[in-house]
Amino acid sequence: MRGPTFSKLNCSSPEKSRPRQRGAWLLPAALSVWLLCAGPALAMPPGEEARVEGLLNSLAQQEDVTFIRNGREHSAAEAADHLRLKWNHLRERLNTAEQFIDTAGSRSSLSGQPYLMRKAGEDPRPAGPFLRELLRRAVP
Repeated sequence: MRGPTFSKLNCSSPEKSRPRQRGAWLLPAALSVWLLCAGPALAMPPGEEARVEGLLNSLAQQEDVTFIRNGREHSAAEAADHLRLKWNHLRERLNTAEQFIDTAGSRSSLSGQPYLMRKAGEDPRPAGPFLRELLRRAVP
């Protein structure tokens, strides 16, 4: 007994299949090259890296500031350590210190909850504006 034919399986025969498109690999290859080349172009300029480092160093020295992350209180030095970890993870994707504050310094990437900063004797306030002010004062 003979096996099923292509017509019985509702498939086209190998002879009638579409011819391979020439150059089908060209677009994915061009995109890959572009992405590899664009990565370094998107990296933060050295002057902006210095601004972020200055911000984190200045934050670590704030003795009268409490950092509130996901409902837990941390010292400013712990906040700087935490933000430095995020900085090391994101540094190739950002262009400015302000982008760093907006992306990493304003809210938890896990819970989405905003970070808060509380100076001694004051109510907590959002970390983003606090960090922008600290950046403006501490890092010209």
